[in-house]
This record gives sequence, structure tokens and C-alpha cells, in this order.
Amino acid sequence: MAQGKIEIDAITLTGAIDACAKANEWKQSVQFLGAMPERHIRLDAIAFSTAIGAHDSDGEWKNALQLVSTMSNGKVECNVITLSAAISVCARGSQWEKALLFLSVMKQGEIELDTITCSAVIGACEKAHEWKQALHLFCAMLQSQLDADTIAFNTAISALEKGGEWASALQLLFAMAPRKLKVDGVTFNAAISACEKSGEWKRALQLVDSMVQSRIEATVITFNAAISACEKAGEWTHGIQLFNAMLRNKIQP
Repeated sequence: MAQGKIEIDAITLTGAIDACAKANEWKQSVQFLGAMPERHIRLDAIAFSTAIGAHDSDGEWKNALQLVSTMSNGKVECNVITLSAAISVCARGSQWEKALLFLSVMKQGEIELDTITCSAVIGACEKAHEWKQALHLFCAMLQSQLDADTIAFNTAISALEKGGEWASALQLLFAMAPRKLKVDGVTFNAAISACEKSGEWKRALQLVDSMVQSRIEATVITFNAAISACEKAGEWTHGIQLFNAMLRNKIQP
């Protein structure tokens, strides 16, 4: 019986690129992308976006941005998927200025922004300790009437924690309940750490109590930050009480 010849087309190669992206095999995804013009298959934004998204590690942002440049040189128009993928890669690589640049390109091109994209840019600023920029972006996000979710709030609070802006961090935490957003351990831990850095030990203890009342599990990160806040203030009694609470909850210091 004659063997049928399998035709490789754009759908086949794009699927292969997607499979590589899910497996974090960015080099292989780029090889499949390069195979498209060799087979006289027109490169499109979907294939590029998928390959860009495959660059999942912190140090791969340069290769991802090279693909964006290749798109422009090949006159392939960037769309919301492409730019969002590029922003995510920049965020993972702590390239906050480049993430802001892509965000600006989206605004200039009147491409509709979404919560995930904005949160990624805020996350890039947070990683780079650019808390003022992160807060500015978060406020702009709220003003644009985008639905900020728990992840967006947590990222902004974490950025404020890095800047020691405990008051602003608490304002965001308390703003979550009226929006019916779930406050989780990440939220509380970031706020407690912000208080710890600013010497606000009483606030830190109040937040730990709030966690208990809300039945949110306190972790070693929670206790370490609260104990450190007490230590800095010379409140050894409270620090020892927290340490004993850790032991009772079988949390290893």
C-alpha cells in the first residue's frame, strides 16, 4: 500500500511551536518558526506570538525581543497577543523599562489593554523595585476602569512593600474587600513585610490577627516578618509569643 505524504502547513508548524512553548523549549520553537519561510509558508502574528511566549526564563528576554524586531523587519503587524507576550517576557526578565515601552506602543496603536497585560507591567516594575512606577500604573489601571483582580492588587502591594510604603500597602489591602476580591496569604504577607520594614510592629501584629480571624493560613514568611518587626522595635515579648505560635502550628522557623 502506498504511503501517503503528510503535508506540513502553517497550522502544523504553529502547533509545533505551541507545543514547544508549553514545554519551555524556546530554541526548538524558534527553529520551527524559521522553517516556515523555508517551506514558503507565510509568517504571521500568531506564529510569532507563540514563539515569543515560549521564552519563559528570566534570561531569555533578549531573544524574545529579537523576534519582535524580526516581525517588524518582515512587515508582520504586531497585535495585542504579540505585545502582551513580549511584555510578559520582559516582566519575567525584570526589564521594566522595555515592558513600559511595549505598553506605550499598545496605547499609541489604540490596542485595548487588559488586566493581565497591565499586571505584567506592574510586576516588572515590582521586581525592579520601581514602586512609584508600579503604583502609577496601578492607579492608571483603576482609572481606566479595568477590573483589577487579586493578582493585580497583590503585585501592587508587593511593590509598595519593597519601597517600605506600608500606609499605601494597607490602603490597597483594605480596598480589596469592597471590590469583593479575595484577600489571600500573599496579600497579607506583603503588607506585613511593608510594616516590618517601616518599624510598624503593632500594624504587623494586627495583620497577623486579621489573618487568623479570616482563616487564612499563616506561613513561615508571615511569622518571620512579624517577628522581625517586633525585634526591630525591641518588643521581645511579642516576638517570643509569635515564635511559640509558630511551634504550636508546627511551622519550622
